[in-house]
Amino acid sequence: EIEGVNLTYLTFNKNNEKKLEVRCEESQKKDDDRLLMKKITATIFKADKMDGDIRISADSGYAQYDFHDFFLQGNAVISSASFSLSSKSFFLKSLDVLSTKEAVAFRLRDVTGRARSGMLYVIQDNVLRLLEPKGVLVRSNQRYEFQAKIIRVNERKKWLLLQQKASVKGSGSLIRGERIVLQFDPDFANLETTAASGKCYFQTVETGASGQRQSKEITANQIKMLNDEQGRLQRIAISGDGKIALVDNRN
Repeated sequence: EIEGVNLTYLTFNKNNEKKLEVRCEESQKKDDDRLLMKKITATIFKADKMDGDIRISADSGYAQYDFHDFFLQGNAVISSASFSLSSKSFFLKSLDVLSTKEAVAFRLRDVTGRARSGMLYVIQDNVLRLLEPKGVLVRSNQRYEFQAKIIRVNERKKWLLLQQKASVKGSGSLIRGERIVLQFDPDFANLETTAASGKCYFQTVETGASGQRQSKEITANQIKMLNDEQGRLQRIAISGDGKIALVDNRN
């Protein structure tokens, strides 16, 4: 039985500013304080440490505790100006902690991919944890494929952290390790450093104008690569049982 059609619900913060707006085509109030809804669209308005408004949409779901908790299912999408997350379902706790155990398709600036085992996102801190992700990172027209057991994204500190069986593969390059940190500049545009630790392996292959092939292979406990302002590799620092092999066509 439908109790409301084409309704809008609003909540406000202590300064009497709009905190949340929820629209739905149909709603029904249940005895357990749940409000069942269909065709949901909602906006969490920018506040505190958030970078911008967060938009929500789903085919159906419910809200409870004065719209502080949400369950969303069916074409569920959470998005803002800097990210987009889509899955079969999401649970939003206290308008701050977003989670799902379903597979998630994600877009974070120019990072795209799929997290097979779900995600956890703390909205106020802008910290995202993706579980068993694979994806692609594009920087300066260069394409890098990455994967790991866990990836953490910190928008405020401008880094990506890949943990457990982590790897990043680009055009003619590959780095592997148990932990890889990609640190970007303040605009999150250019890669400043790449730091790998735990059974690290790094390889690059280049072919010169004369057709001569050159390769570098490095194994170590820690490998750190430092780039210039355009994100181009300038220096490699190696520590802990390091081995370096430099090979060309002749030696």
